[in-house]
Amino acid sequence: MLNAMRKSVGTWVVRGFLGILVLSFAVWGIEDIFRIQPDSAVATVGDIEIGGQEFLNEFNAEVRQMQANLGTTFDRDQARALGFVDRTLDRLTRRALFDQEVYRLGLTLTDDEIRDQIRNNPAFRGSLGNFDRFLYEQRLAQAGFTEERFIAATRGDGARDQLLTTITGGIQAGDPLVDAIFRYEQEKRVFTILAIANDSVGDVAAPTDSEIATYHDENQDRFMAPELRSLTFILLRPEDLAEEIRVGDEAIMDTYESRRAEFSRPERRTVEQVVVQDADVAQQFSKRANAGEDFYALASELASTEADDTKLGEVLRDDLLEEVADATFALAANGISDPIESALGWHVVRVTEIVPADVQSLDDVREQIVADLRLEGAQDALFELSNRVDDELAGGANLEEIAENLSLTHGRVVEVDGGGRNRAGQPVDNLPKAPEFLRTAFTTEIGEEPLLSESEDGSYYVVRVDDIVERALRPINEVRDQIVSAIEAERRAQAAADRASELADRARGGTDMEAIGRDAGATVAVSDPVVRGQAARDANLSADLARDVFAASNGEVVTGASLDGTAHLVVRVDDVQDADPNKDRQAIERLRGFLSQAIAGDILAQYRDALSQRYPVERNDWVIDSLFDATGAHRTM
Repeated sequence: MLNAMRKSVGTWVVRGFLGILVLSFAVWGIEDIFRIQPDSAVATVGDIEIGGQEFLNEFNAEVRQMQANLGTTFDRDQARALGFVDRTLDRLTRRALFDQEVYRLGLTLTDDEIRDQIRNNPAFRGSLGNFDRFLYEQRLAQAGFTEERFIAATRGDGARDQLLTTITGGIQAGDPLVDAIFRYEQEKRVFTILAIANDSVGDVAAPTDSEIATYHDENQDRFMAPELRSLTFILLRPEDLAEEIRVGDEAIMDTYESRRAEFSRPERRTVEQVVVQDADVAQQFSKRANAGEDFYALASELASTEADDTKLGEVLRDDLLEEVADATFALAANGISDPIESALGWHVVRVTEIVPADVQSLDDVREQIVADLRLEGAQDALFELSNRVDDELAGGANLEEIAENLSLTHGRVVEVDGGGRNRAGQPVDNLPKAPEFLRTAFTTEIGEEPLLSESEDGSYYVVRVDDIVERALRPINEVRDQIVSAIEAERRAQAAADRASELADRARGGTDMEAIGRDAGATVAVSDPVVRGQAARDANLSADLARDVFAASNGEVVTGASLDGTAHLVVRVDDVQDADPNKDRQAIERLRGFLSQAIAGDILAQYRDALSQRYPVERNDWVIDSLFDATGAHRTM
């Protein structure tokens, strides 16, 4: 039955219906009638309490949606860290604010309006396009609704829609605003760019000790040593136990038999085909091709098909239509088939190469099977060993004692940063590879009781923090070379900027940019026509320089840094191409729709703020924390 339900829910019609429901609930949440009210509320909005179970249901639904996209390794702890708690509560609070106002204004839908909405819902229409009562009941059952609950939910959504339509309905961005923004965004410019590379200016003055000290003091964030931690750890990995696992011949044979398909490669053929709609043409093609005429020439003459379009490449039997597959895999090498009929037309097939089926023997794959079985056994042994480590920890043993009692190797790392590097910035070699190891190490305090953790890579680890070296400013003698390089780079950039300013003055005086570039040994290029949004990306202009270029008049010259910061540019505006709203009405209407939605969103946000003044919102964080801290509560799905 469960499989049947899953198949039903997977149909496109049901998915469409569920999409309608999910879209509705994403805005409004689930109707009051679905709430399971616990003793305490996570928030109170005026007279409405948002219950803890309701909050958990919404939170878990969002986590499940993320798991569908990212995989089951995405968990609730990650969701909390990413702000899902605030997002869920904000959504429920907004709905409650609108509910309060709906109740105050007495908005609702009549029974006739509800009936019309349901009867006009495409999800409930049968094959003839009319409302289908049986289909309606079936869809509700598949979605877990009773008719009463669905009607109540529809009524609540409709009442809120009445409220929002009154507030935001009919909002449309006016022509002056739309045209002005369109002209601003779509105006194009062509300009000539002369680039002075920072590294081309030659030597600059070396900084004095006083300048180095001042730079060090004024740019401390650039020269901070990261927090370093010294750690002791135990790492349990399946591969460390694999060699101890004994594998018998019977298990090897059983595994080989169960995985025989994995160790077999079916026959493959390199195939060419022509498909035509006329049986007589296909018969003529096959007859002439078998008589020795060129296959590709016939494809062009009789089927208007180029040679490359006939080539299917190397295929398996299952890659082909069933009717075509049987005939194709019955042909000898270089054989050409008789016409084959399928739903697509008439096929004529040529096989140019045959790769026979290949089955690897047990001896061929024995080592692989033994390694896999050992790893499988090691994972079971590792689970038992991890339980013993957990028991030792619970009994108060430290990591060194646990390693001795259970004959485990424990490791130690002195001064590693959060990125896995030592004080000198070099990678630390003996760190566990578990992705979560360093995250755990850097969220654990000195003296905190270590816990056994399982990694997504299948290993287990325990880490203890022995010492912490706080983030601190590196002394000048450690970073002197970095400071000198930074100061000299800034001086080269300033020299390039000064040089660009001098050349810009020549351009403003009427000297040709090409001539200026030749004299200065600088590169000169002319841009394509670009809009503001393309100027930085396509022409390598910094944001400030792009702004200045589009503020300049035709023929004006401006200077500024390149986007990558490696050069200073002299830019002359050669052509200003105004945008005409009348020439692209589709783009205008798209922009109008976007602006209208933005205006409506702003108005709705202001309305929500006003409602929050009328209906005070009180958030109970301690209740939220208790929901996640309570045993099993945060695992409710």
